[in-house]
Amino acid sequence: MENSFSVRTLVPANPANDKGQRTWTWDSFGRYTTVYRRRKGEEFGGHFHKGDDPAKNPELFLLLSGAVLVKLVDKDGRVSEEFLNASGGPVELVIHPWIFHEVKALEDCVFIEDRGPSKFDPDRPDTYPVSEFPEHRLCADANPR
Repeated sequence: MENSFSVRTLVPANPANDKGQRTWTWDSFGRYTTVYRRRKGEEFGGHFHKGDDPAKNPELFLLLSGAVLVKLVDKDGRVSEEFLNASGGPVELVIHPWIFHEVKALEDCVFIEDRGPSKFDPDRPDTYPVSEFPEHRLCADANPR
């Protein structure tokens, strides 16, 4: 029975800040998954991806618990708000490149991001601020309500 199982506790992605203390990266068997725990009222995202990182082309999320409001803006200026609620089970969110996205936690929530075989590279994050988005004027007040 020796070596028939293993147990490990994941360490926070960034113990130096509050959100980083509630973010974990799970690398197992050549796949990378990020686990996020966010508090009610927190806003996150507020950026877009160009798709240079295969894990962001598209970006894959699974909301496991809680509820969030997601604001999405495409390059043509179309704006959409999506309410996601995991009370009935997990909810998948797929975000393709060149979609500005900002999320507000309406309840405490937990979600995962599937990065596939692509490990996060902090030197090439493929994350761009709203100021570089073609329709940034529509994102300026992007706080979901």
